[in-house]
Amino acid sequence: MKIITLTTDFGSENWFVGTMKGVIAKIAPQARVIDLNHGVSHFDVAEAAFSLVSSYNYFPHDTIHVVVVDPGVGTARRPVIACGDRFCFIAPDNGVLSFVAGREKHMRWFHADRPEYFLPHLSDTFHGRDIFAPLAAHLARGTDPVKMGSLITDPAMLEGAEFEETRSVSGAIKGRIMYIDCFGNLITNISSSAVDNRIEVEVSPLRPTVAGILPSYDSVPVGEAVVVCGSSGFLEVAVNQGSAQKEFNCKKGDEIFVYVTASKKG
Repeated sequence: MKIITLTTDFGSENWFVGTMKGVIAKIAPQARVIDLNHGVSHFDVAEAAFSLVSSYNYFPHDTIHVVVVDPGVGTARRPVIACGDRFCFIAPDNGVLSFVAGREKHMRWFHADRPEYFLPHLSDTFHGRDIFAPLAAHLARGTDPVKMGSLITDPAMLEGAEFEETRSVSGAIKGRIMYIDCFGNLITNISSSAVDNRIEVEVSPLRPTVAGILPSYDSVPVGEAVVVCGSSGFLEVAVNQGSAQKEFNCKKGDEIFVYVTASKKG
């Protein structure tokens, strides 16, 4: 039984997600559909890309991940299927697969241009239902993606989509705030593996300065800031029982720098 996940910016107070599930159920009734995230900020392709890369790898191999965050719906942008050694992805060709493309090996990309794998009547405003859901269902039934589209070598990528883990001559690692969760934690695109837990760091341009990587939010007193290795595998700036977003007046996309300042003893 194939698993299909859905990531959208549709929210939960409408029929859009349910309709996509209905289309999948008609074509591939044995497929299991899992709602991954329907709370992506409207039209925010970068947030959707980061949500996907933070979660896709926790699913069984051969899972089909569908992402519908599609500001260009109804335009000439391509629907794409991307298959690697472990997973397949279906999405609009707008860069939403940029981060997983940097992690998955041997990705083959297809422009899904065979209308026999769409619904018969296409809307200009709901390709999630008419194109992406049926593509996922046919893939789940075992259809070879080669039959569903033309091989391409130029998928769209977000500008600066690579994880920025390169140390500069000053010892800094440059990254960005990619996501702010419901607690106000600032989740960066700097991999936890880029910074040794045994070193002390300063995070700039946050003021007051946050120093050190600690094991948990509760490693500092209530109301104080802390840097942790978050559950998604990226450095995260938080305030114990508070909001780092409010404390530092940050927003998504802001640059952040991690500076190595000293080695811890022991």
